[in-house]
Amino acid sequence: MLFAHKKGEIMIIYENTIANFTEDVTLNRISDVLSEKLKEKHLSGGSISEINSWNNSLHFMKDVLDTPNIPRDCGVAIEYNIPQTAKRVDFMILGQDKDETDHIVIVELKQWAKVQKVKDTFRHSVLSDLKSHEPVAHMPNYLQIFLRIIISRIDQHILV
Repeated sequence: MLFAHKKGEIMIIYENTIANFTEDVTLNRISDVLSEKLKEKHLSGGSISEINSWNNSLHFMKDVLDTPNIPRDCGVAIEYNIPQTAKRVDFMILGQDKDETDHIVIVELKQWAKVQKVKDTFRHSVLSDLKSHEPVAHMPNYLQIFLRIIISRIDQHILV
């Protein structure tokens, strides 16, 4: 497992190496694997729109990861449920650099037809005058949550 967790705590819907993730996507079985994992863990999800989203986004992620600069044995985690929150991280890449320092890249997947550059982390909705957060606005929050988890586990002498 890429993440240590307490018994019974559901954290990740899918985790594998980039090589195996690429195979699951190439053989068009990734959405089936994700749907099955949701059922195994007794979680909701796997609607038609979510399956379509996985199929679209994860094919793009496969293409992004298809480079000799990223080792095939790096890890991929999809739909990471952050403990003690209702938040889920869409996609993570986990690995080590040449000095064996651990790294995590968090990817927030979106199904947008178009994007535009904004000055801050808010944008106005096309359908209303309401402001909403850009995906990048989630990252500092995710980082704070991960740091709290790591510090908590160090305090409990549990390695992450």
